[in-house]
Amino acid sequence: MLITPTVHPSKIPNILIYTVDKPLNSGVIRHYSKLIDLKKGELLAYMNAEKELIPKEHKLVPSLYVDILMSLSKGKGFGTKLMNYAKILSKKLGCEGNIHLIACNSFDLNRVPHIFYKKWGMNTGDYLIDTKMDKFIQKNKKAKASDFPNIEMYYPPVKTEINPDELPYIEEDGFWKSLFKKIFSLK
Repeated sequence: MLITPTVHPSKIPNILIYTVDKPLNSGVIRHYSKLIDLKKGELLAYMNAEKELIPKEHKLVPSLYVDILMSLSKGKGFGTKLMNYAKILSKKLGCEGNIHLIACNSFDLNRVPHIFYKKWGMNTGDYLIDTKMDKFIQKNKKAKASDFPNIEMYYPPVKTEINPDELPYIEEDGFWKSLFKKIFSLK
């Protein structure tokens, strides 16, 4: 009598991150990652990234440059899943978890990614912009293209270029203080 073991179906995840590595003419390897819903067969988000050397604290360090991160459905955690994967990919590629990107206003003028990246743990290294993003987060305010410039952001966060104690003295109720407040939305 032939006895066969019981076969248990393996669990297949609902969501899969699939990456293809392709060398570019420059010799750089571009990593194309897709977040796919396996049940529906739908693309949920995608990311393109490559390893680069960037200046950080007076030396060149390897970092994963995220060229594009696009979620096709906002607010469902797909961008977060790809950023978490970027951290894993960064370590795998010898970048020690370093990630950098340009937070860009061009995809959706009414919903820019700066706040998402700041919440995820990135910063710009610019005290005034980082502080302004923190205020948007505290007030749960959506950022528009007019609120922030296209700017490089880093993980882990870089040291800020300016200390609040180093800001210039501004008269308590003078013209320059009111102008400074309007420009940087400080209170």
